Amino acid sequence: MIYDVILEMSATVTFDTLPIAVQATIQQMRGEWPAGVMPGTRVVSGRRLTHVLVDLPAADPLAMVEEAIALHQLDWRVLAMQGLDADGRLVVLRPTPPAILDYLEDIITLTGPFSPPTDPTAPPTPPTMTTSRPTQVTGLHLYEGHAPWQVAD
Repeated sequence: MIYDVILEMSATVTFDTLPIAVQATIQQMRGEWPAGVMPGTRVVSGRRLTHVLVDLPAADPLAMVEEAIALHQLDWRVLAMQGLDADGRLVVLRPTPPAILDYLEDIITLTGPFSPPTDPTAPPTPPTMTTSRPTQVTGLHLYEGHAPWQVAD
C-alpha cells in the first residue's frame, strides 16, 4: 500500500547527501523523495517538512518507518502518515498535528486596486500587501489522486 508521509527534518537534508545505507533503506521502501521543502511550507528554526511516498506491505507501516529512522539515528520525525487501501478507503496512521501550522507559509493578502498614475512619468500605485499566519491547517500539498490530509483535533 502506498502511504503519504510528512517528515520533519533538518533543512539541509537532501537525498543525495544521505549516507548510502539510508538511501538504500528508502529505496527498499520504494520511497519517492522529492527535492526541497514541502510545497506550501517554510523552514522553521533550521527544520523543514518533506512529503514523501512509501510503498509498504508491512502490518504496521508507521512502526516500520519510525524503526528505520531510529536504526539510522536520524533526527527526523513522522508528523503525519496516511494512505488509501485497495478499496479506496482512507487509512490514517497518524493524523496531521495542529503544530504543523508553524511550518505553513504566511498568508499574503493584497488590498486596494492597482492604480495607474495620472502623470505618465510617475510610477503606478500598487495594492497594499499584508501578511498573516495561518490559523487552520488547510491546503497541504497533495499528490494527484491522493486523499486530503486528516488533521488531529
